[in-house]
Amino acid sequence: MMPRPGYLGRLWTYLEEMYPLEQRVPGAALLAIAVALMFGRIHGLGGGLGPATAHAAWNAFFFMLVLRLMDELKDKEVDQALFRDRPLPSGRIHEADIVFTLWVAIALFLAPNFAAVTLAIAAVLLLGWALLMFRWFFIRGIMRPNLPLTLVTHNPVIPLMLLNLVVVAAHGDHVPLSRVRWGPTALFVAMVWASSFAWEIARKIRSAEEENAYVTYSRLLGRGGAVALAAAGQTASLMIGFWLWRAIGLHAVFAALLGVAWVGTMAMHARFLLAPGPAASKLRRTAEGYALAVLLATVAGCWLEAWP
Repeated sequence: MMPRPGYLGRLWTYLEEMYPLEQRVPGAALLAIAVALMFGRIHGLGGGLGPATAHAAWNAFFFMLVLRLMDELKDKEVDQALFRDRPLPSGRIHEADIVFTLWVAIALFLAPNFAAVTLAIAAVLLLGWALLMFRWFFIRGIMRPNLPLTLVTHNPVIPLMLLNLVVVAAHGDHVPLSRVRWGPTALFVAMVWASSFAWEIARKIRSAEEENAYVTYSRLLGRGGAVALAAAGQTASLMIGFWLWRAIGLHAVFAALLGVAWVGTMAMHARFLLAPGPAASKLRRTAEGYALAVLLATVAGCWLEAWP
């Protein structure tokens, strides 16, 4: 693909390939709706969606864009060596474009959060963790070649982002943070995080034919070990979901959707283990499907239970 002229043209090319808006906008909205409905269900609130849900979707969309742009700069050497068809190493977007867009995304993320002190503190803390990740926690030489250490230090940004959305929901529903039911709220965060953790593992699982210099979990843990780790995250998400279903009274469709998604996911894991070729190794898509099912089940379970 030839680079499009001008900054906006190059940016559009980049977003189409690396941050497709037709996926990211609905994804951010779905996540915000799930958080808002679950927060309301946990706290016995009769309200539905409102301006705080739009704020949470805004935060999710722009923060994930910040992470994507930071990763683009962090991984430019690896991409230049192994993924030269990507927009930055191929020249379809310039490094200066990425840097400028990153600053714009940071500003857009922060802007609505200065409406209240708690929102501002939550946003700045979340962004601070992202900046530490961008700087490899100032131990780049140790962390860069160590995939497990990178996972342990980088993956917590997901629950931190989810907690940021919880703070937005609490502010919108006028619930002081001191009165938030942190037990079930933290379990909901853990349920979504576990599905995201599984995706992080699954996206770096490959068949033997696909392995190259890129470090993957299938190389480090073996095919069975990597699949078991991803499956453990998804199973933990399922178990937490079942507990929430019984504890806070979600509609039965929540448990049904979650259970069906888990069974389908485990079947795809088994398929890869039994026939470990490139055709069966696309576990990233399977993990994305399970993570999507977790959010859809949450929305359906909360909404149907509240239906008059």
